[in-house]
Amino acid sequence: MKVATGLAVALLALAACGDRNDNASNGPALQQPDRARFGKDPAPPPAGAPRTAADTPAAGASAVGGDPAPLPAFDANPRAALAQAQNLTAAMPSPAGAANAAPAGGIKAVFVGDSHSAGPFGQTLDAGLRKHGWDLSTYAVCGASLGWWQSDSRHRLSCGYFVHASGQAPVIGEKAGQAAPPLPTIEQILTQGAPNVFIIALGANSDGSDSSMAANGAKLLKRLPPQSRCVWIGPPPMQDPQYRIDAFYETVFPQILKDGGRDCTLIDSRGLVDAGKARQSHYDNAEGAAWGGKAEAKVLALFGS
Repeated sequence: MKVATGLAVALLALAACGDRNDNASNGPALQQPDRARFGKDPAPPPAGAPRTAADTPAAGASAVGGDPAPLPAFDANPRAALAQAQNLTAAMPSPAGAANAAPAGGIKAVFVGDSHSAGPFGQTLDAGLRKHGWDLSTYAVCGASLGWWQSDSRHRLSCGYFVHASGQAPVIGEKAGQAAPPLPTIEQILTQGAPNVFIIALGANSDGSDSSMAANGAKLLKRLPPQSRCVWIGPPPMQDPQYRIDAFYETVFPQILKDGGRDCTLIDSRGLVDAGKARQSHYDNAEGAAWGGKAEAKVLALFGS
């Protein structure tokens, strides 16, 4: 499947989130580099211009070849660009054999993530899976960690978000000071509509220590319905050394699986991006869209598409 299927939707998605000022009062602390990144980006491109990978797959994941197709010119307004991208994606032909093989009765999925998922990566993945008939609800908030999502007193982060609930229009916040709208509790997200597939794209933002992140990850796995399928898309390489990405793969995730007591297929994002194309600690550009397209192909391969 070509990466172009997913490239269209993210393009400009949420790259201009602005300074990361949150209203944190309680709940897990937001990792500082993630909060600081937005105020230090290069100057944005001119109005009207679009903002401009070795895997260790678990069972069923397959390699994705080919280069991304050239990006078309998109509207400078993020919402208008998203509409353009969705129309373009919908017009693309589906690859042969794209019918989902499992679970029986169709896929009803939940996708939970952080700032990567709120940007081109997440929006590309969201649109691509919907194009293949997935009934999907996406919840992505910048600065979010495993502990933040599960906190009973979740403070509102105000640096960008992408929420696309099943059957509803996407809600996007791309500017500094725009707090995510009131979100369902984690229990509601995991149970409403009886989802049978869960995509978790967390692990970049720390909960204070590797052990805390592992504990919160295991807690999340234990919340998932026993008969559901779980796919974990790990974080990409980032330029800021305070993001201990290799430690997540080598130490944190194995502990999450051990303590979580269930399987969850890991997609290693370190081989899906060109780290040299990161904008400091994010891929809020065409590289992020390409990452989303490659992740989409791997997720679909897990379900026989």
